[in-house]
Amino acid sequence: MRYSAVVASLVAVAAARNRWTGVDTKWATHPDKTADWYTEHGEPLPTLANATTTVEPGKSYIAKLDCLGCPFRVRKLYEVVEIWQEPAQENSLLLNFTLTADSQAILLNDKRIAPLAPMPLFINAFQTPANLSKATLDKMVESHMLDETFTLGTKYGAFELAYAHSVVGMQKRGRYWIQIDVTDVLVRGAHNPKSYNLTQDGQKMAQLLIKEDRVTGALKIEDLQLVERKDRAMPFKMKCGRFAIKTTMFNPREWDRFGKFDTFSRGWNVLVHSSIEFLLGPGLVLIILTAIVGAVTLVKKFIAKRQNNNELEDEDAEAALLGNDYEDAPPEYEDVPELEEEKEEKA
Repeated sequence: MRYSAVVASLVAVAAARNRWTGVDTKWATHPDKTADWYTEHGEPLPTLANATTTVEPGKSYIAKLDCLGCPFRVRKLYEVVEIWQEPAQENSLLLNFTLTADSQAILLNDKRIAPLAPMPLFINAFQTPANLSKATLDKMVESHMLDETFTLGTKYGAFELAYAHSVVGMQKRGRYWIQIDVTDVLVRGAHNPKSYNLTQDGQKMAQLLIKEDRVTGALKIEDLQLVERKDRAMPFKMKCGRFAIKTTMFNPREWDRFGKFDTFSRGWNVLVHSSIEFLLGPGLVLIILTAIVGAVTLVKKFIAKRQNNNELEDEDAEAALLGNDYEDAPPEYEDVPELEEEKEEKA
């Protein structure tokens, strides 16, 4: 099994290399040309990418969400360690909203947000300069950089996202809003981790207008908007007096693969996982040894018991044979007549 896994891994690596053979990938690894470079070479400045880009109408869109005040992570060419730029240039987060092939769900950077997948739902987003060019964004789309099939290392850092996910109902049936409000960005597990809380005035969020077919359940993205938090679509008040909105908050610092910290369910999951690990690790050896020792002990006891039973049976048989000699009453004695000679002698 281990051999087959290694072979599969090598095949995957080879396939990934072949995929990029002969393909221009400098846009993903080399520094961007500066405005001075374009001036010196007499070339016009590139067209900047829009805040929202339509990849496929109704099915796939990309939002370039400005991350106001966020630190900017730099990965230089041929350098392994990433650094933080000082001062940080204006930057954005790339959010890829795409329908699944069957149109039954919507993904954000390959993670299901409609219907919302169970927590924890860890979502990462690439960070780019705010002045990202349209040509570079087009290459990102063509190379599938914004989904998990992308295997090429890039100069773009990635953040974990803390976010608020809201489903906002509308009075028009079959339509609702999905709102994604990024509240924090984090880099963890590195030698220079950092996080930032998106609290600046003017910070925007993403909201999608969704249409759902009432018969088939198929979804369609009718609109993608980047709006300030104060301008978000608001829920209506239902007849029961409650507002038609459901919000889920997620912060990756509060979760791990076992669940949310300080909850009973996480404690239970940790206990079960630890028990399984113990049973499949040293516990398995201990159980096997215990079973072997127990089996040997039982066999020894069984053999000893049989020997004791055989000895008892022999003793019982002997006792039975001896007992049979005395079971009958002793014979009665009869008077024996004296002989004439004996009588004469006595006389």
